[in-house]
Amino acid sequence: ETLKKVVKQVAVEEELSRNVMVFGLPEEVGAGKLEDSVDAVLQELGEKPRFEAVRLGKKRESLVRPIRVVLCSAQSARNIIGKSRNLRHTERFKKVFLSPDRTVEEREKQKGLVSQLKKRMEEDPQSKHYIKNGHL
Repeated sequence: ETLKKVVKQVAVEEELSRNVMVFGLPEEVGAGKLEDSVDAVLQELGEKPRFEAVRLGKKRESLVRPIRVVLCSAQSARNIIGKSRNLRHTERFKKVFLSPDRTVEEREKQKGLVSQLKKRMEEDPQSKHYIKNGHL
């Protein structure tokens, strides 16, 4: 029983390690537009991997849905995440953010860390605060 859970967890982590989440990329209507938009972001980072991209959630006018990008390898995903900070220096993709795909538990933990980070930034705006390896 426990062995099944561990094997399932490892399989899920393996699957998620190849995924990258893209936030803030405007929705464009038309066939192939999503892949073109994601390809433009990846080319800006100097990467040209093979990928599949899917918008998540229901379409609403006031909301830009995140995109799950499934890459061919976990190494490609790590390279892209590592270079993602360079997007903030570009005019076109200034508001586009990339993050690794996370499990529900990891998302909850990250959400808590982000709220703690915002609180610390309000208390001490002179210092630099950041999240690294799951810690502030």
